[in-house]
Amino acid sequence: MSPRPAMPEEMTRFIEDFGLLFEERGSTRMAGRIYAYLLVCDPPGQTASQIVEALGVSKGSVSSAMRFLTQLERVERYTEPGERSAFYRAKAANPRELFGYMMAGIVRVKTMAERGLSILPPRRPERRERLERLLDTYTLLEKELTALIARVEKAEKKPKRRRRRP
Repeated sequence: MSPRPAMPEEMTRFIEDFGLLFEERGSTRMAGRIYAYLLVCDPPGQTASQIVEALGVSKGSVSSAMRFLTQLERVERYTEPGERSAFYRAKAANPRELFGYMMAGIVRVKTMAERGLSILPPRRPERRERLERLLDTYTLLEKELTALIARVEKAEKKPKRRRRRP
């Protein structure tokens, strides 16, 4: 295997830091590194072999991470006419998709809090207080996340301004 082309230090650091961010959030560092690479690579579509070469990682780790990222719908797999290999690219963020898993978690916690409250006797407020606070907090989170999704969708409909580099 020939040595991989040198990536600018800033890009390497971005990719590594994104990997750490994924790891801190309970995912794998490799998934974060690959996702970050697909956000900044040129061309935007890359084969698994190109990702292996660019990041200097094993085919097995790329395969596992790509399966995870495609299931999360952060990455899409596609083919090009005349090409034998599949290509991968980072999917454009859709607010409903992006926040969907957050909303599902919020709803699940609310449901569990309501379930817990249903099994506690109403005449024992000291036992109910923690669950009531949890339910209140997650009810607020659900309301605010719904409003945030609506604002993001509205902003996406506005004409785009090109951002100037600092």
